[in-house]
Amino acid sequence: MTDISTHIIELVKENFSISEDLSKNQSFIESGLLKSMQLIELLFDLEDEYDIEFDFNDLDVSEVESPVKIENYIMRHINA
Repeated sequence: MTDISTHIIELVKENFSISEDLSKNQSFIESGLLKSMQLIELLFDLEDEYDIEFDFNDLDVSEVESPVKIENYIMRHINA
C-alpha cells in the first residue's frame, strides 16, 4: 500500500498536470507548484478520500504545505 504522502504527490501530479519530481517535504506554495485555491481543491479531494474534515477556519497553511505535513494532519485526525 502506498503511504499517504506518496499518494498526495501522485494526486498533485495527476490533478494539476505537474511532471517534475516532487519531494515529500517540498512546500507546494513556496515552490510555486500550487496556488492557494489549488491547495484547497486538493484538501477537499483528500477529505472525501480519507473521510476527514479540514477546519478551514482555523487551518494554518504551514500545517498542510507539503505532502508529509498533510499526511501528518490526516493521521492525527484519523486517529483522533
